[in-house]
Amino acid sequence: MKRTQVFALSLVVLVSAGTQSARTQSSPLAQAEDLWGNPVNLDSLVQSDRPTVIVPFSTSICGYCLFDGFYAEPNYLDQNDAFGGNSFHWCLFNPQLDVVAFQKHYGWTHTILTYPPKLFLYQRTGYPDVLAFRSGKQVIREWHDYARLDSLGRLLWQGKSQMIPRGPIHMGTRLLFDNGRLDAVRVYPTGVEIPEQSFRAMRRHHSLVPKNLDQLTEADLHKHLFFSGDFPFEELAGILGGENMPVRFEGGQVKIGPYSLDYDSTGIRFLCPNPFNQHRYLLVIVPHGTRSPGYFHFLDYEFLQASRDTSRRVLYGHFDEKHPSDWKFSPEKAFGLLANADTCGDRCPAPSLPAGPPPGPVSVPVAVETSPSGTLYRFGSGSCHFPDVVTDSTGNVWLAWDAGGDVYLARVAKGGQVTTWKAEADSSDSYNARLTCVPGGVWIFYLNNRSSYYRLYGRLFDGKRFSDELLVSPSEPYDVVSPAAVGSPAENRVTVVWSAWLANLRVPGYREIVSGRLGPVRQVRLHDSIYSKGYLNGWAFSLCRDASGRTWAAWNQHYPATLGVFAGPLDEPPQAVTRRGKRSSDWEIGGYPCIFAGKGRLFAVWESDARRVAVGWSQTIRFASYDSARGRWNAGQVVSDEAQTQLAQTPVGAVAPDGALWVAYSGRSLKERSHWGIYVTCRRKQRWSSPRLVSRPDSHARAPRLAVGSPGNIWLAWHEGTGDGMKIALLRLGAGTFGTER
Repeated sequence: MKRTQVFALSLVVLVSAGTQSARTQSSPLAQAEDLWGNPVNLDSLVQSDRPTVIVPFSTSICGYCLFDGFYAEPNYLDQNDAFGGNSFHWCLFNPQLDVVAFQKHYGWTHTILTYPPKLFLYQRTGYPDVLAFRSGKQVIREWHDYARLDSLGRLLWQGKSQMIPRGPIHMGTRLLFDNGRLDAVRVYPTGVEIPEQSFRAMRRHHSLVPKNLDQLTEADLHKHLFFSGDFPFEELAGILGGENMPVRFEGGQVKIGPYSLDYDSTGIRFLCPNPFNQHRYLLVIVPHGTRSPGYFHFLDYEFLQASRDTSRRVLYGHFDEKHPSDWKFSPEKAFGLLANADTCGDRCPAPSLPAGPPPGPVSVPVAVETSPSGTLYRFGSGSCHFPDVVTDSTGNVWLAWDAGGDVYLARVAKGGQVTTWKAEADSSDSYNARLTCVPGGVWIFYLNNRSSYYRLYGRLFDGKRFSDELLVSPSEPYDVVSPAAVGSPAENRVTVVWSAWLANLRVPGYREIVSGRLGPVRQVRLHDSIYSKGYLNGWAFSLCRDASGRTWAAWNQHYPATLGVFAGPLDEPPQAVTRRGKRSSDWEIGGYPCIFAGKGRLFAVWESDARRVAVGWSQTIRFASYDSARGRWNAGQVVSDEAQTQLAQTPVGAVAPDGALWVAYSGRSLKERSHWGIYVTCRRKQRWSSPRLVSRPDSHARAPRLAVGSPGNIWLAWHEGTGDGMKIALLRLGAGTFGTER
């Protein structure tokens, strides 16, 4: 998908002559913060004669950001580090959990700037455009031309930069097809007539130069190379057979790792560094009558064999790309009929409770205090993130969070007694825990990377011990993100949803767990994109069950709106929650919803477009109810206070037994030295109360989660603090203190 077609943007490079001094715009730089609220004195850094390089990205509205993150850090930030510079990622308007998913997916190690919104003055596109400052001046603005990294190096790094190829195939094809400087060659077999459309594409995009193999020059070999067509084995092996590549051509075979496949009957697709120039890509596609059975651009390689009218993936996955110029076959990242198989297919057995004594509780610091809003519990000693909270039918409150790559589960009994266990605690990394209750106990789900990819796992806890771990998402070569789960109070049934990250797509799927047994993977029905055929992204799911027991979901969707909220039963066509428009740009922008049910009604809350804050508007929390008679969502209304919070994000909602509606969200004013806080509003008799700050006014608080327990207690969890000092807060709200004064 060509950027100029999709986003209709024309980006330019501004060098030091004529650019505005960063000192004259010091205000937006001086107040910077990283992802966890730690202050970053950006103003002092840009005054240095060393370059400060920043790569902005957006988790919500930028398809390019979804796949070029592998490229950004080694090519821009690591190279800037090598010259003694200051290097940052930058994401200003997105919730922390979405940003963390990017950080983990790409393995980023550099600091991510997330505040203040005025930093947007330096870059207004929302795309991954390189910015650079030096000696108090902005010397690079809106640089987004991968192929001209050498030009960027001359401006910043004494002309010594070199491009470092990174996967997946989608990243490589961007440089081949859209490099703008005739720096790639599309190689056809000798004697094959080159299609006229290849010449038209070359003239239009000034990129791929089509040639037959026997026309290649020595200079051509040092460009990006795309071998395309059914080459005779001797011809392809004659030019690539003796080179150092993760795929080899020997004796009529195509070889990868320990596997050998007959060349003439195998469809071949792979990407790796060009063996003639390690700073360029090599892409090889030899179909041999096969067609990919699915989207393959998120992969590094794919080998296919035809069977009747279908093509099967016999081997596919990713290479080990740790060494920039020498990608290796990785058994852990290889999949298909010849490699790793899904261990339990469509249906997995119920996880068993291990024999032997149950694991004992773990010691976690817990402090209890009385606040103006109710009873407050604080858990953990630091680095605690992203809680979830649910209640069971016996009055217990269950709380989960991640800390240091482990997942914790705590129970607050009716009498206030607290017990804590570790649900996942090996050397792998886990995050984003989600809870739901069933008659047999509480399910805890989390994302974990023990098998090279972040996949979704689950365990059932019966109050004494955890079941064996259950792999919920498919065993495939991709990360999954944004899980959600909902259980049925009347039966032992759980619905779990997630999104698979496939280069510039986030594709949602779901499964049901009935009496502990895992059902088949199904696809969530997304809304048609209308304006951009086949380009859909669905993520940030919320689940609930309606009065009849059906599972409803609400989620973010990228197209037909730039970013919109959609909702519906998982297997039915969804409806737009945010306002529709005639054109994609006319649709209301909103995201990160929560759907909840009670008293026979369905409700949704979501956050409005955060980017408006950069131009003086307030971001708001919006609320809507579902009109079942008309089969559509009513128009949204604002429930936050625009004067109180100029940023307002990640709302959650619940219905109390008395019919009151409760909404909590994280918000922040733009006043100097402000903090993110947790705000709560309640609706009784069709009137919303004024939002009230329930977290500490002197500490950052974000990522709220909400649950209703018997006999009507309202439980609210969030994480608070900065950096390594972050803890989990759990508040039992004093419901009577919230009136309807607004």
